[in-house]
Amino acid sequence: MKTRTFALYSAGGFAREIASDLIVSINSRMTDEEIELIFIDDDPSAQGKLVQGNRVVSYGEAKTIPGLKVNIAFAPPALRRRKHEQCEADGLEFFNVFAPTSRIGENVELGSAAIFAHLSTVTSDAKIGKAFHCNIYSYVAHDCIVGDFVTFAPRVSLNGRIKVEDDVYVGSDATFLPGKPEKYLTIGKGAVIGAGAVVTKDVEPGAVVVGNPAKPLNAVARNERQAA
Repeated sequence: MKTRTFALYSAGGFAREIASDLIVSINSRMTDEEIELIFIDDDPSAQGKLVQGNRVVSYGEAKTIPGLKVNIAFAPPALRRRKHEQCEADGLEFFNVFAPTSRIGENVELGSAAIFAHLSTVTSDAKIGKAFHCNIYSYVAHDCIVGDFVTFAPRVSLNGRIKVEDDVYVGSDATFLPGKPEKYLTIGKGAVIGAGAVVTKDVEPGAVVVGNPAKPLNAVARNERQAA
């Protein structure tokens, strides 16, 4: 029987969390091939070891495996983008990871190399860019647009009519109030949304916002100094 190899680039915490979901998901779709899962790690001290019973190999070794499919499991958007571009330049094929308990609704456009963890959801009528990480219990609601290399930590609530541009990182338990049909709420490229933030208005590109309602971090620090 032919063996098909799937690789998670990273042997870190998030990669280990989704590994079992990945195996279950792939086995449910591919019944005529043996499935091998490997981890790719750039740390020489990790290479040659087993993680959850799966081999850890170097990138150089992995890219020589015929028919290899890869997903980038690094959470930081900038790092994930660099590794994705490296794999793309070497002609590697990407795949999406869907936990068996994840749900993708109707009229959803998905990019490649996404990861949808346990109980994550895209409800309907949404557009998702490449290499999106949707962590456990997070959801994307109707009429949302999510760019490339966006990371949602656990329990992120992205309500309707919101545009999240490329390279945005969203911390755990952040909530985005819905936009309007005539004006989507927009999160600018490279922004960082702090854990527990409640986002009620547009966020500038590269900004770091925290709190309820979410405000730029420098403004929060300034207010705290004035109150002291």
